[in-house]
Amino acid sequence: MSVADFRAYWLERHAPILQSMPGLRAYSITFLDLEAGRLFPEGSSAPVDGFAKMAFANEDEMKTAYASEAGLAAARDLQNFAQSVHRVEIDETVLI
Repeated sequence: MSVADFRAYWLERHAPILQSMPGLRAYSITFLDLEAGRLFPEGSSAPVDGFAKMAFANEDEMKTAYASEAGLAAARDLQNFAQSVHRVEIDETVLI
């Protein structure tokens, strides 16, 4: 899958599934600027093509969302465009 196709699929097909998850308060996608090449040594590539950030009110809301029909559909859909997925849970402190 080309980078353009990957991004289009994520934005147009996968994101709407996630947006229907119950309790989801915020959802953003950040794509790496693969042309800039500032983060990685010459001749190497980024280990990921993008990041998604999802926000829930609390851990229970997150668990409910992932167990929902939309959450399960989103998990199944990942195989259609993502080679690998790494999920991390964070506790964010906004300073500015």
